[in-house]
Amino acid sequence: MLKKNDKIKKCFDNGSLHYDNYSELQKQVCNELVNFYKICKTPNSFSYFKGLDLGSGTGQLSCQLCKVEKFDELHLVDFSKNMIELAKKKVLLKNASFQVKDFDTFSRFDRFNFIFSNMSLHWSRDFEKLFSDLVKNMTLNSNLLISFPNSGSFTTLKKLKINVMNELPDEKKILRLINKKKNYFKYKELFFKKKYMRPLDFFYDLRNIGANASTKKTNKLFHLRKLNSKISVDYNISFIFFRKLKK
Repeated sequence: MLKKNDKIKKCFDNGSLHYDNYSELQKQVCNELVNFYKICKTPNSFSYFKGLDLGSGTGQLSCQLCKVEKFDELHLVDFSKNMIELAKKKVLLKNASFQVKDFDTFSRFDRFNFIFSNMSLHWSRDFEKLFSDLVKNMTLNSNLLISFPNSGSFTTLKKLKINVMNELPDEKKILRLINKKKNYFKYKELFFKKKYMRPLDFFYDLRNIGANASTKKTNKLFHLRKLNSKISVDYNISFIFFRKLKK
């Protein structure tokens, strides 16, 4: 039997082929995240721009940020080999490097001064620990830019007692890990909705991008097939920009 992390990895490997065609929501959030960065960013104190894309997928966010900033180095990390292979074809920056690795086991955050991630870190086995490690180990004056669906998502599905994905992060707990008085910090939350003809179509959508792995109890297929009414699935997305000014 596959371990949970291996199951998630396998799903994203399988979903990589269709990811760019079906990841409409992820692209919308990516665009909003880049716009959020443009508003939040202030003049950088460093002269050498070293970027780290955690859970890069096919490299959507890296491609967008390369239009905004000039990276002297850019490192993309994802635990799906297939996703990384696609990212190599899209991110054509000369000094870009790629690594197949679980971001939960990545530790060299101090080597980069701009760390970013779009709709990926919620797959962590322990999001609070990962975020805490990021904030703790970032170098002074370095930036962190992330988006993730928070625990306020999927209220419609929850009312129908339909299990979704893994446990999503509680944004309130995450925000408490930041010393807002000593550091530069910006936060916003946006709400997205996507309509489906029936709940089962939502899970087909997840499968097409590899996001159908779940750490929760699996939904029974016959139960989902009985639900034939239209449904609007809600996503609450947290956006965080953080610049470390003090330890």
